[in-house]
Amino acid sequence: MERKQNPYLKNSDDWMALLRNEHTEEVKAEARWPTVMLQSSARQIVWSMCSLLGVYDKGVPGSSCRLLERCLCRHIQTFLHENHSLEEFSQYKKVIVSKFFLLLVSCVQLAAKMSDLQTPMSASRVRSALLQLGVDHSTAEIVRMESRVFGILDYRIPVWNSLETAEFLADGVGVNSPVIIKALEVVINATEYRRDIFELNMKSWIAHNRPANVSPPSEEGSAVRLTMHNLHVCAAGVAATLRYMQHPARAAAVLALARLLPVERAYLRAMVHALLKTIFTPLEPSASGSKKKRYL
Repeated sequence: MERKQNPYLKNSDDWMALLRNEHTEEVKAEARWPTVMLQSSARQIVWSMCSLLGVYDKGVPGSSCRLLERCLCRHIQTFLHENHSLEEFSQYKKVIVSKFFLLLVSCVQLAAKMSDLQTPMSASRVRSALLQLGVDHSTAEIVRMESRVFGILDYRIPVWNSLETAEFLADGVGVNSPVIIKALEVVINATEYRRDIFELNMKSWIAHNRPANVSPPSEEGSAVRLTMHNLHVCAAGVAATLRYMQHPARAAAVLALARLLPVERAYLRAMVHALLKTIFTPLEPSASGSKKKRYL
């Protein structure tokens, strides 16, 4: 993948500083208001929409999920800060559900544009894709919602998505052969597709061994809360790819990644183990659609 260029960032140290800053802001935002992750059924819809729009690769589906989670979090946060009643909140959730596909496709559009994809993303093309899913919204609604979602996100989208970040980290620890990069794309895509399950697989370890800058797992309700931050997940994706490919530098890479971030080695190793378990274990019926009520 061709890396985005910025004339003000001259070298890899500048880019690493930028990624660390984004990580710090993510930690602060999570401390203020925890993010509820999209569950497997919603993530499948995101992947289907990306496929229909021809933006299935280059990390766009995972980035779309992340933007949608942030957007919904901001929506709910703003509403609750206005001290509405529970009855009003119940009605508000119904409105959000009715606009879900519009919110989703807006996040896909923004993620695709940020990834510099050349695929046309006109409102008419988006409307055609929605119609294939049995959803009918006018082109005017689609244009308005994309602008509104961008505003809800404070007009801020991460500089790189998960795949681009993982490729940068792989390059930073000296494992950037074409074979490894191709395998890394598969691993990161699968990780994002099953990210909610990955979080559940790490929940117990984090509860007993929580390192610094990692949110404690929530026991409230049955929603899956974000506890692992994106920079750490990307590093785990690199290390997991090297382990799966039996790369001779796989052990040294874990140490190098831990120093680069920085992050605790035990935490990174635990993430690698949970990540490989997540993406190579066949989904049980309960994993893709739990009998318990889960948000989104």
